[in-house]
Amino acid sequence: MIKKCPRCDLNYLEGEQVVCSVCNPPAPLKNQKSKSIRNNPKKGSNEIRYIIKPMGYSGTPYSGDGFPSKLNFAKQPKSVSIGDVLIGYSVSNGRLVGYYKVDSDPIEDMRDDYIGRRWPWCVEAENLSPEYSKKWKNSTLFLTGLEKEFLKKQPNGLVTFIGGKTLGALNFGADKIRLDIEFAKYMIDKIDNYT
Repeated sequence: MIKKCPRCDLNYLEGEQVVCSVCNPPAPLKNQKSKSIRNNPKKGSNEIRYIIKPMGYSGTPYSGDGFPSKLNFAKQPKSVSIGDVLIGYSVSNGRLVGYYKVDSDPIEDMRDDYIGRRWPWCVEAENLSPEYSKKWKNSTLFLTGLEKEFLKKQPNGLVTFIGGKTLGALNFGADKIRLDIEFAKYMIDKIDNYT
């Protein structure tokens, strides 16, 4: 049964392993590191950052299965911390791939290949939208379409955390943009309810 979280208004499945994965993740087993996305000692608060993350690159678009264990960055992502939520989209077609909880501090990716040289930093991440990510390649959830739809429904709404109404910096090489929480929740809700 689908229910609404009283804290963040996102949908979750009652009785499933992930119960409102943003606000109330399942408790860890004994002797297991907490996977709570609110567990972020570096920030000193319960603040969760929501970040849009391009996946793939021009010439070789992302075509993966939506379940990467690491997400790479061109520069050290100092503003990305354990517990943050990354919403991935495919550079090739603009489709949302899924959303992921950051499970590690940024580390250098020591691969000696094109990815490792061009995007030498990475974070480990857990897919919080496994059902959607199984079918992302055929989905109708496009980043630009959702951005326009959100702003049409909320003309005074914001897309970025710093008050922007576009994600244009992604077109000029930005490898992440912090999102306004309402826009992030809008996209997460669309992913969670995609059929």
